[in-house]
Amino acid sequence: MTIKFEIKQMLILLISVLANSYLLAQEAQSVNPHGKLSIDINCSSCHNAEAWSPAKQNMDFDHDSQTNFALIGKHGITDCESCHLELDFTEPSIFGEGCETCHVDVHQGTFSQTCTDCHNQENFTDVDGMFIHTMTNFPLTGAHQQIECQTCHVDQSQGHFTNLDFECIDCHEQDYEAAETVNHVDGAYPLTCEDCHTTLAWQPAFFDHVTASQGFRLLGSHELVDCASCHIFPSNDLIFNPSIDEDCYACHAEDYEDEHGGTGFPTDCLACHNVNNWDGTDFEHTDISNGFELLGAHRKTDCNGCHTPDFGLVFTPPPVDQNDCFSCHADDYADEHAGSGFPTDCQTCHNVNDWEDATFEHSSASGGFELLGAHNQSDCSSCHASDLSLVFNPPPADQNDCYTCHVEDYEAEHAGTGFPTDCQSCHNVDNWEEATFDDHDKLYFPIFSGEHRGEWNNDCQSCHIVPTDFSQFECITCHEHRESEVNDEHDEVSGYIYLSTACFSCHPDGKGDD
Repeated sequence: MTIKFEIKQMLILLISVLANSYLLAQEAQSVNPHGKLSIDINCSSCHNAEAWSPAKQNMDFDHDSQTNFALIGKHGITDCESCHLELDFTEPSIFGEGCETCHVDVHQGTFSQTCTDCHNQENFTDVDGMFIHTMTNFPLTGAHQQIECQTCHVDQSQGHFTNLDFECIDCHEQDYEAAETVNHVDGAYPLTCEDCHTTLAWQPAFFDHVTASQGFRLLGSHELVDCASCHIFPSNDLIFNPSIDEDCYACHAEDYEDEHGGTGFPTDCLACHNVNNWDGTDFEHTDISNGFELLGAHRKTDCNGCHTPDFGLVFTPPPVDQNDCFSCHADDYADEHAGSGFPTDCQTCHNVNDWEDATFEHSSASGGFELLGAHNQSDCSSCHASDLSLVFNPPPADQNDCYTCHVEDYEAEHAGTGFPTDCQSCHNVDNWEEATFDDHDKLYFPIFSGEHRGEWNNDCQSCHIVPTDFSQFECITCHEHRESEVNDEHDEVSGYIYLSTACFSCHPDGKGDD
């Protein structure tokens, strides 16, 4: 009886277990998230006995190979339910459509590139080096490379990078309107900012006048001239209307009239002026005058020194060339040399640097008479009349013929002395009064040697008491002998007489008796 009861109880328990298992199987079948997955796995790969849920993923489960979706980067640490909502693993096809299946396209189709061209699986929000802004047809150059994306992409509600224009004025309209140095609005400047500005820096601007003016170059100092010098603001109309950038006359007509009105000068201003300095002329007189070169001081002479206001010459006839001084300086010649017979070849004496600084060569002009010593400092009138004829007659033979010119000086000093007329025997050409007579010892009496050396005061009148007659001399006045004593000393001398001439006859060398 007992055995039958136990068997009965076991059958009831088995039926209960089987029933529960059936019910559990039916329940599991209805909620099985893996029901349609064709993967062969063991439940313990993800679940454990402690709790069926949540599942614990371990290294036995290879998501990369078993699902054909590799968990790379941040996907590898993302919770399953981030992608498998309510852990529904029954729709694996959702992962075959690309990133946009899970990630909303904030660019709203602006880019044709795939997400991985710019983003990576480590951090979706960081754009890596694979992104090139030229993908947007707007290359980031210069200062644009340093600004934050949000500076231009400000409308985040519609996606960061959508519906942007690519013209400079779209971002720089305020700069255009608020420009302090140039009034862009009133000046009707073009809206193509790149004509003047660059992406390196908004300031300074590099305005290309050639482009803006359709070919008119600003040459030389024109680059530094204020725009208002040529343009009327705000209309930007021209005050002048030159045909080309080298048409100086169109703008400088008043300057031409002030300086050259009625002169017949060409209106090709660049023939004399340059674009760097209007006053720094490069005037070539030689070319304009058919060969007349301005030499020396002529280059510094005012034009009106030779020209009338219409640039006609004030001289008639005109000079033949730059060496024809007389044609222009005839009045100067007449004032200085009229009747002198001087040649009209002015450059014989004068130079082109200084008219007054004459370099007259007396030797050449006088046929060989060289002006020596003090003669070189004497006024011409000392020897020449006003017509430059000589005041001496006959004329001197050469520069060593002193007597011809100095005969009056000789007569005043040496008349009747028997002195030679070779003046240079005693005198020199530097100072007439400074006589250096050194032949007295040889010709007459030793006064620079022997007993008399240093015994007299270098004055001829010490011995020659008659200035006009050097044949007379006195010995006694210097020696101061007493006549009685001298007579006693010479009482035995035949023919003795107390006279200087007698002294000289016995003592021609100045020596006494031994």
